[in-house]
Amino acid sequence: MNFNAIRGKKRRTTCILSGHPTRLRKIHRILYRDIHKFQIFTCTKTLSTRLLFFLIAILEWNCWQAVLIWVRALKSYSNDLPRNILIELTLLDKNRYW
Repeated sequence: MNFNAIRGKKRRTTCILSGHPTRLRKIHRILYRDIHKFQIFTCTKTLSTRLLFFLIAILEWNCWQAVLIWVRALKSYSNDLPRNILIELTLLDKNRYW
């Protein structure tokens, strides 16, 4: 079986959402690519800013408002998300008023 093995060298990963390169991994030997890893918190500065807004919303407002801000941030970077996650995010955003 081919697991896209990269043996004995450091590699630079790219963010799945934006395609920008992330930091070089500190692990000196990476055996297999983690193709399906979803790096949501470390991909872009804009998304990190949205995470900061999310934390501020938890402190200032109720938790439900903070969840809605984070859902909107996820939906703005949703080109590479699987379809079932997109559907769940859309339903969560539509059902914000119980």
